Amino acid sequence: MRNTKKSLVASGISVIVVIAMLLGTTFAWFTDSVVNQGNKIQAGTLDIELWKDGVNISDSDTPVFDYNLWEPGYSTGLTQFKVVNAGSLYLEYTLAFSNVLSSGTKDITEVLNVYSVQDGATSLEGATKLGTVKELAESGSIGVADAVLAPKSTDTYNLVIQMDPNAGNEYQNAQVSFDIALIAKQADVETDGFGNSDYDSNAPYPFTVNGQVMFLNKGDNGLWQNTQDPADQTNYVVNEESLDALRDLVNVKNSAVAKSDIALAADITLTGNFEPIGTGSTSRFQGTFDGGNHQIINLSAVNGLSYGNAFFGDLVSGAVIKNLTFVGADVKYSASGSASGNVYGIVAGYAYGNVTFENVHVKNSKVTGYGKVGALLGMAADKSGTTTLINCSVEDTTIKSVYNSGAFIGLAQNEVEITNCTSNNVTWTRGDSDSKYVMLDSSVTYEGEKIAVKGWYWTYPYGSVTYHYAAWGDYYTDYDYGNVDPSLPLEGLGPNDVLADGLCHNK
Repeated sequence: MRNTKKSLVASGISVIVVIAMLLGTTFAWFTDSVVNQGNKIQAGTLDIELWKDGVNISDSDTPVFDYNLWEPGYSTGLTQFKVVNAGSLYLEYTLAFSNVLSSGTKDITEVLNVYSVQDGATSLEGATKLGTVKELAESGSIGVADAVLAPKSTDTYNLVIQMDPNAGNEYQNAQVSFDIALIAKQADVETDGFGNSDYDSNAPYPFTVNGQVMFLNKGDNGLWQNTQDPADQTNYVVNEESLDALRDLVNVKNSAVAKSDIALAADITLTGNFEPIGTGSTSRFQGTFDGGNHQIINLSAVNGLSYGNAFFGDLVSGAVIKNLTFVGADVKYSASGSASGNVYGIVAGYAYGNVTFENVHVKNSKVTGYGKVGALLGMAADKSGTTTLINCSVEDTTIKSVYNSGAFIGLAQNEVEITNCTSNNVTWTRGDSDSKYVMLDSSVTYEGEKIAVKGWYWTYPYGSVTYHYAAWGDYYTDYDYGNVDPSLPLEGLGPNDVLADGLCHNK
């Protein structure tokens, strides 16, 4: 019994000693570790190329089609285009004719047929007609729209352009120039972490504005927005559809869009009859329209308007039109081409207040009206304002009118400031019988100042008085000395010959 007690005491002391030792140390647990190495997140690349007959022609300024002896039945022969996805992401692309500009008595694009042929074809036997150049340009694609192409893959297109064998003599000397455009964006093929492939379905298309590449998406109102810069409040126009949307939005009374910043992000070839943006009866444009150094091609405005026919009907104080070129425009009252309608221009009809045109150009165009007719502007109609023209030009353009017409402004009732503007090969066609026109080299004296009166004038006899209205001026007709005194005589002419309206400035 005594030995048992001793053993218990000894065991208890041992336990206490162990506990004391543990209180002076830290605990140790079972552990293990693994490392997953080499993780990397790398953005994919979107890189598309256009090849022709084995040569990369991406961004090349060497034309694919360059022949000047076309005749009915002539064809280019097989031209092979390859669209190459040189990047690492699926892409969606469209191949199209763009910047199509035709000239001549008849539009040759109507008789240039485009065919798809088999590889190695030596004739059009078995070919598939895609349409005419005109039809394909209007459709927005050369039979290839929103095609999906896998990374490191190639699509091949064998095309032939042939002038219709039945084209008549009216197509002689007709010509056309155009670009071949290939645009691409991300395709909704790759999936995200949840298995969704449509996360990039709204991927933007790239556009260039004044040399800067930006990515735009179509908004709910039909205009396009800068998806990379939410601070950019500019509304962008990229095609004929969005241009029509702009007009419809501006032509709503008190429209906010009429006061906003608008920019053109691509050349636009118009295909239908165009109604003016901004009209006096609804809403006038007073924002900034930046053409982005692009072109409006083949503007046709045949609207039967008594007043204010142009790309912009009415501009009001604060409006700025810049970096924009019009090519192949035709503005007139009716298809007959009669000199009807007043305040007609190619860029704008009316300008009220302080309006600026900067780096605006008109080429190879026509404008026809009765009075107040100019290639840039029909009429600067506000005596309290200033119309400013900077670095503008008009060339290879015909202006048809009866009176008050000019290469830049038909009739200016206000101050006009012109800086570094030029006109070249501008032709004026009289809109009335020659018997009503006279060439004047005379002068008037107004408030003690002798003022030269030179150029073509349209005469209008009324009772015993013959009034002289300025008919043509290289830059503009100036209203400053017109109608100041209906009895103001023209020196050296008959006592009843008076200056009724305007002076011609031939600068």
